[in-house]
Order: sequence, then C-alpha cells, then structure tokens
Amino acid sequence: ILYGAIGPAAAEGFFHGFSGWLIFMAALLVFAVEMWLLKKMPPKDPVKRRPRLSSGTEAAVNTADGGKSNKEVSAAKSFRQPQFAVAIAMLLLTFGLSHSIEFHQKVPIRKPFSQFPAQVGQWKGTREVMDEQFRSTLNFSDYVLEDFTGPHGKTVNLYVAYYQDQSKGESIHSPETCYPANGWTFKRSDVASVSLAGGKTMAVSRAFMEKAGVRELSYYWFPQRGRILTRLYQLKLFTFWDALTRRRTDGAVVLLVTPVYSSEKLQDSENRLKAFTRRIVPVLDEYIPGKSINNP
Repeated sequence: ILYGAIGPAAAEGFFHGFSGWLIFMAALLVFAVEMWLLKKMPPKDPVKRRPRLSSGTEAAVNTADGGKSNKEVSAAKSFRQPQFAVAIAMLLLTFGLSHSIEFHQKVPIRKPFSQFPAQVGQWKGTREVMDEQFRSTLNFSDYVLEDFTGPHGKTVNLYVAYYQDQSKGESIHSPETCYPANGWTFKRSDVASVSLAGGKTMAVSRAFMEKAGVRELSYYWFPQRGRILTRLYQLKLFTFWDALTRRRTDGAVVLLVTPVYSSEKLQDSENRLKAFTRRIVPVLDEYIPGKSINNP
C-alpha cells in the first residue's frame, strides 16, 4: 500500500525492517482494547458472593458445607457451571482435531524440474542455478530457472517455483512485493489476457518496470490446484479455503520476464511474452498438479 503511494522507498531500508514491528505493536493495541471491552462485560451468570458473617456464624456455615471455606465453595460452584464444561469439551475437541487431521497434505510435483526441456518450440533454453542463499529464503520444493532465446535472438527468462505445501515460512513469494523490495519501480501494473490453444484465454498479472535505466516487462501468475490466480490476496484466500476443504495447499508461481530493448516498442515485448506464454503453459501442465493430484 505504501509502495503505491510513495514509491520504492516504502519497500527498502527503514520501512522494510520496521513493518514487521509495526504489526506487533498494532496487535498489542488491539489486544489491550479487547481486554478493556471484556472487563466492561459482566458475566451472564455470576457466582453470588456470600455476605460477611461473624466468625461464629461463618464457622457454623463452613461446618454445614463440610468444613469448606467461602473461596472453596465458590470455586466448586464455578467448576459446575455449564460454561466450564463447554470450554473443556472445546479444548479436547480442538486437541483431537489438530492431532488427527493433516491440513497440509504434501503433494509432490508430477515430474521434477530437472527434466524440464531445454527447447520449447523454436525457443532454446539455457539453464541457470540459483544461489543457495536465495533457495533457502524462498524455501520451495522444486524450481526451474531458464533463459529462452527466440528465433529473432531476443530472450525471455522463465522462473517457476513449486511448493508441495504452503505454511508459515514456506509459502509463495509474489513478484509484486519482491521486485519493489529490490529497487524496481512499477511504471505499470495490471492484468492482461493471453489467448491459448483451443480458444481458451488466461489472465496473467502484467508489470512494466524500470531500474537504473533498464526496462523490463513481466507476466506472472499462480497455478493453484486447478486455478490460475493473479493477485496475492487471492492466493492467501484460496490457500486457506483449500486447506480446510481439500487438505491441499500445493501451488506454484510462474514468472516470465523479457527486456524492453531500445530498438523496439513496449508492444513488441508484449507480443514476445504472449507468444512464449502460449508455448510454455502446456509444458507446465505436465509438471504442476492441477485440480486433481493425478490428473491436470
């Protein structure tokens, strides 16, 4: 949100490091307000306190209650309240469900990306190896990083990261947050439509970006259990929903980047990305699991 308002500075330096602490401070404030509101809400069925009695009368009452003090009698009545029984039942149910249901079924990739072809149609690829520090940070299950050169000598970089399950610390990193954090300025960011074989169309996120005079155009999308998503909030919502209803959180991110050469217009780069997307989508379907684990 801040990046859209004030530019790359919002994703770098102080703002980037402070954003995590800001979340904790905001949560602490919400927690304090919640505690204040709860204190203002009286219990629906409060335990009535006994009036103060003289020592002799209190001793007689305690004898009638089996020698128990006022506090002991009050605690015993509290444990017999329906709310206490419901709370215990919910704790036991939650404990049982958390240990009997696995919400993050690990779905292996159909074929390892080590088998990804070095040529797709007229596009010839050169495999690249990602540095270990980036692999450990992104924490994917498998990936492919390859530069493809077309028949006219111009390139498209392909990056695909597959996650067999997504959880905290092991989830997809979206280009819409990673690129600004690395100093790229989005000159244009929207959703484009690409025509595929068989009359089908596919929506992709499109970003025209610039850094230190270098201009690039990118397409990216998120194949998620049979869906093609384009925005980060969609990714989070459907991952949560599918974890509950399908016990699956597997998915991938596909990123295509091509330079905007000085000798061409932006539309020329766009046409190149569209042509490559039509070629690569059927190939990716052989690797990334779809709606069904066994079938695309």
